[in-house]
Amino acid sequence: MPPKVSIVLPFRNQGTLLAQACRSLQAQTVAEWECLLVDDCSGHEAAHIASELAATDPRFRLLRVADAEHFPGPWLARNLGVSAAQAELVAFLDADDLWHPTKLEAQLDFHARKNVDMSVTGYYRFEDRDLKVREYRIPPRHISYPLLFLGNTIPLSSVIIRKSSFTSHFQPERHEDYGLWLRIYRNTPPPTYGCIKEALMAYRLHSTSLSSQRKWSVLAVEKLFREQAGSRWISFCTAAIWLLIRSFALVTSLAATKFKAPQKLPTAYTEFIQPSLQIQDACEFVATDAKPSFHDIASFTATGWIQLLREWPPGYGGVERVAHEMASSWHCRGMSCITFSLNANQQRNPDPLPVPYARSCLPHLSFGQLLIPLPHRLLLAILFSSTPLYIHLPCPALLSIGLLARLLRPGRRIDLHWHVFLEREPGPRGWLIAAYQWLALRWAARGVQHVVTTSPVLAAALRAEGVPVERLTVLPCCLGQSAELTATAIWKRRLSMLGEEPSAEFNVLFIGRLNRYKRVDWLIEAFTVSEATSLNIVGDGPWRANLEVLARRSPKARSIHFHGRVTEQFKATLLEGSDLLVLPADQSNEAFGIVQLESMACGVPALALERARSGMAWVSGLGEALGNPPPWPLHGPQDLAKAITLLVVRPDWHRKASVSARQRYEHVFARAIWERQQEALTSIC
Repeated sequence: MPPKVSIVLPFRNQGTLLAQACRSLQAQTVAEWECLLVDDCSGHEAAHIASELAATDPRFRLLRVADAEHFPGPWLARNLGVSAAQAELVAFLDADDLWHPTKLEAQLDFHARKNVDMSVTGYYRFEDRDLKVREYRIPPRHISYPLLFLGNTIPLSSVIIRKSSFTSHFQPERHEDYGLWLRIYRNTPPPTYGCIKEALMAYRLHSTSLSSQRKWSVLAVEKLFREQAGSRWISFCTAAIWLLIRSFALVTSLAATKFKAPQKLPTAYTEFIQPSLQIQDACEFVATDAKPSFHDIASFTATGWIQLLREWPPGYGGVERVAHEMASSWHCRGMSCITFSLNANQQRNPDPLPVPYARSCLPHLSFGQLLIPLPHRLLLAILFSSTPLYIHLPCPALLSIGLLARLLRPGRRIDLHWHVFLEREPGPRGWLIAAYQWLALRWAARGVQHVVTTSPVLAAALRAEGVPVERLTVLPCCLGQSAELTATAIWKRRLSMLGEEPSAEFNVLFIGRLNRYKRVDWLIEAFTVSEATSLNIVGDGPWRANLEVLARRSPKARSIHFHGRVTEQFKATLLEGSDLLVLPADQSNEAFGIVQLESMACGVPALALERARSGMAWVSGLGEALGNPPPWPLHGPQDLAKAITLLVVRPDWHRKASVSARQRYEHVFARAIWERQQEALTSIC
């Protein structure tokens, strides 16, 4: 029997949630359906679950997206599913949402009675961690093209639409479903529409959903409106109205939640769910990606911590790794802690390191790189809580949150982790950076209990800016336990070969984001004129294409290799085979270079440029270990080339540098030393 409806279900690395969504499909009272499971480049777990479903239930068909590098989001997977649908009616279900067992029966009957082209249903918005309903929403009774400019009121996971009504496709854009409805309803005549008030779908609120990992951006919505209106002025005005309406809806939702206690999700949905988060005690979270509630944060004690940073930990940058180690240490010592970031993991890749602590993402608006937190129950809970705050700077939004928290609770403990002095740029952006840094330094000097920084160089710069010495603590970055064990094993193997005849090869390594200030172009230039034999470049970023062009022009082009972003295991392999790590950044924006610790722990010397108000060269300590011979201190590509060549032609100096790098790691940066310092810091009141 042909299916009555084809269901498009895209997924990416959501194995447990995918299984729950599919169980809600198999429980439908209508059996004549097909489900197109579209694998959007998932990992092994989710792909295995989908394969098992397709093998055991013939109603499931498994499709795969071939392009792993497509624009982020499920737009391509949904288009693939729609094109493969066999039924005239097409439904959509996200892997993290659920259907009521009678949803298909009710909607198919509605289509037959009303003869509509598209129908939607009411739905619940529920918290993943405690299964409590936060909102019960009913879509509007009527939809028109002008009304859509007031907001996306069509919940995709509740939609059933005729395939013939698809006059457009999902496009590579943020809010791809919103853009689709705008294009479809612009046509004349638009599809006929109907709404079922009953809540027949449950929308899961959690920080790893596809929608939460794409920033809610006014600029992205303005771009959608501009495509429709054809005028930038009209699109900006419309986007401003849209923002006001969304903000009002958020405030209304917060007020309703405050005065009406949330109810449990009905049993018709919870029977499909295996609880993903449990609470060991009043405030210790076991799962890592569930979104905590207002009451969870309010119940924290003064012995816990709320940690704030811009990016999603553990990530690949130094700030994210420091925040990850702080939260992991608190968790291992039995302290309650939640880590909030503004920018969730955009690529939806698996975490590079195990995450034992609770973390969540604060809703925000984005204006380019500027992130503005939205009024939300989590933000209000953070502001009004008495739990100590630990804020990682730089980030203007987090500075604002800290200032508000201080005004609302003057006696609350607030600590800053000062990672970097930003260098001023020419033009208006530079003025904003200067204003932000001036305000941040004034607050660090007078408005917080403690300021933590990563090197004595930064500590001296903070003292010069007026931060009292009694409030300052130097806490260098550290490696995780597993990374340190791996590096120690590599060092033992390298140590056994140090007395052997030096190899004819000399391998140089760079690890980091390919930005302008990282000056990988200087490294390529220095490598070209040095005596080194190969250069491996690990990392990705906006300058990669330009750097590849530069590398192809080099006489040593065959010896320059770009690896992109790699796994921790492959990075360790590259480190073991390298003779020198180079960090050629020319700005204080690179303040520490945590990758130097990975290199030094393996016994691979690290080379960094001298820069005012940056601790890069202090971390490396290479010049001091060699007695600061010329060309130290290093300031540019010519100095880099001379230093690299010096280590190539003087094997005895290279052996001394290798041993000194490991000894410096053991005496200054070892994990055991960091844990003692971090425990002492936490106990300071």
